[in-house]
Amino acid sequence: MACKPLQAQHHLSYAQSNRVYIDEANVRDQPSLNGEVIAVVKTATALRKNNNVRLVRDTIAGKPGVWYQIRLNKTAAYVWSGVLADGLITSKIAKTDTVLFAQSEPDMLEFKVFRNGNFLYSRSFKLPTLDELQYYYNFGVLWNSNGKEIWAMRYREKDFILFEWDGNSISRSQIKLSDESILTGQYADFADAIINASGVNLRAAPNDTATVLGTLPQYSGVEVVQEVPHYSGNDKREKYWHAIKYKDTTAYIFGDYLDMVQRCINNNRAQNQQFVATHRAVYASENDVIVDRLPFLWRGKEADLIDFGNQGFGDDYQFIAMCYSSFTCGAPGGDRFILWKDHKLKYFGDDYGVGDGGYSDGHFFTFPNEKDGIEGKIVLNVWSAEILDEDPNEVGNQADNLFTNNTYIMEFINDTLVEVPSKHSRLRDWVTKSYPGHQLMRYWFYDINDDGLEDAVFYASKNLYYSDVDASPFIGYCLGSASGAWGPIVINESIIQAGFPYFNCNFKFNTLYFDMKYNAGMYADKNEKPLRIVLEFRYDKAADELLWYAKQNFTSETTDHYSFRWVPEPKVYFKTNRILFENSWATE
Repeated sequence: MACKPLQAQHHLSYAQSNRVYIDEANVRDQPSLNGEVIAVVKTATALRKNNNVRLVRDTIAGKPGVWYQIRLNKTAAYVWSGVLADGLITSKIAKTDTVLFAQSEPDMLEFKVFRNGNFLYSRSFKLPTLDELQYYYNFGVLWNSNGKEIWAMRYREKDFILFEWDGNSISRSQIKLSDESILTGQYADFADAIINASGVNLRAAPNDTATVLGTLPQYSGVEVVQEVPHYSGNDKREKYWHAIKYKDTTAYIFGDYLDMVQRCINNNRAQNQQFVATHRAVYASENDVIVDRLPFLWRGKEADLIDFGNQGFGDDYQFIAMCYSSFTCGAPGGDRFILWKDHKLKYFGDDYGVGDGGYSDGHFFTFPNEKDGIEGKIVLNVWSAEILDEDPNEVGNQADNLFTNNTYIMEFINDTLVEVPSKHSRLRDWVTKSYPGHQLMRYWFYDINDDGLEDAVFYASKNLYYSDVDASPFIGYCLGSASGAWGPIVINESIIQAGFPYFNCNFKFNTLYFDMKYNAGMYADKNEKPLRIVLEFRYDKAADELLWYAKQNFTSETTDHYSFRWVPEPKVYFKTNRILFENSWATE
């Protein structure tokens, strides 16, 4: 059968970036050419867009576009969309190579390659005039690409153009993809269902006493004609038989012995291979012969099957994933990864997020070939948060409102993801051993005493979210050592108040900033006024002490506890009063 098109495209990268493409771009104080130029930024500079601010549409030199609001030195500024790249590709051949591209004209696509942040190469292509460039995708090296990396540019009407990169130059690619489903949404053909057991009888009628017409070998593909419900008086359950085509007639097979095909993709990285997802298993096929089956629950009709390649683990690894979306509160959305290695399918792990009302949590993987990836390992980030409506020029970004954020460095050992020792695990072990019953909510690594070694700052508590139980929260820090062991923990139990979930930390200009929000969020106490407090600390190297430097309170102009515009009060400094970190406080 021809599997129907669905939404495999949701794993494509959208053709829009925050990187400057032209040599120099003006940043203005207003969304107009009449605005004053307040800064000039160079090519490849990453700008911080304020995505929750309405775009201002305009036309410049006959080309329609928008003005983006960006954050520049804690103030709102504006940049014209025409100066930005349409996308950023990180090479899968070498992570040191990044590529910016832009559709400068309807029939012109330009590329700029940077190696280790330095400009390396550029090339322009005159192309057939197509509809708007909408998505792009890096396939990596394919079985028929002669060691070259393949990039796809996909346009609004699902037309696409392929390019290839050999580490030195870019050219149009003429190869034929084995599978185009991620670009077009059209999956490969396969049978309607697969027989999942051996010795299964095919009967003349939908019951277990009907005449046996024959049997088919295990893993045979069949064409399903009809699903037939059948009531069994023995176990009082409704069962299903399936009518299938068998020779020149119709035969019936009990539903437990059929895996109904949901998606099928051809392998772009190996010739004559397919991966087939059914409603309760995933199959691997080589040269039209099924070679392995992995029990696997398919999540709904809207899920996709995506080939992710080796994800930086090496040519003997290949990852495919069931990619599913969340359409209701409390339902997860993400990727369920399967590893294909040594001609065997193995469950690898789930990468997902789930939101329910104001609260959300996530469980995300970073693979070796991704930004901040580690060779041979998985970086697992587990977080929970509540998104508040705040001015991003005042608070930075939504990451400031995380409740918890922990990182685990993992390896796939004996078919299981296992945590391996790291600075993250050492810090967790040190804190939980020193303070039984507490767990790390959030933590950061900085060199706060300027000795060239990483130190740790953390927020610990006995509970993770809103609770009437005494959480006994505290803030702490410990200095690093050349051996990698953490030094003695210094804590403060007065900064964080009971029932307070939001704490963020930052370090710049030798100053440690603690940013706290009280009575904020969907589930906050509506009888209490929202309050934001920022404390500043600086390390005195001579005295080997962390000292309180300043404090600033903010109040909210709004009366609800979800949408805020924080109004600063005068900052109070402690330049002469030497108050140690452990003796400081947030509220009187």
